[in-house]
Amino acid sequence: MVINSDPCYAFLLEGNTIIQNKMVAAHVLAHCDFFKNNVYFSHTNLRDIIESMAVAADRFRRYEMLYGQEKVEAFVDAVMSVQEHIDPHRMMKRKEKSCGKKENCCGEKP
Repeated sequence: MVINSDPCYAFLLEGNTIIQNKMVAAHVLAHCDFFKNNVYFSHTNLRDIIESMAVAADRFRRYEMLYGQEKVEAFVDAVMSVQEHIDPHRMMKRKEKSCGKKENCCGEKP
């Protein structure tokens, strides 16, 4: 598991061999580079992500206490089922309109 924070955190399995964990570490470095340099992650606040994750986990635990684990899981499943119907480029399109260029902010043609 890799957490997109500054610095990035990775968790290795004790049951893995040294070679497997070295391969995982190399893979993690690629994820860290991707998180740091990809325009889709440029809006994330990397310094506060751990605190943000803890707050979200606490909120979900409260929801489970209020509504029950099954209802919360069903709701999250329903929300995640529509994620493929959301345009992941909508933020880029908004930036393109605001800067008035014929190319989007990544330099790609629309």
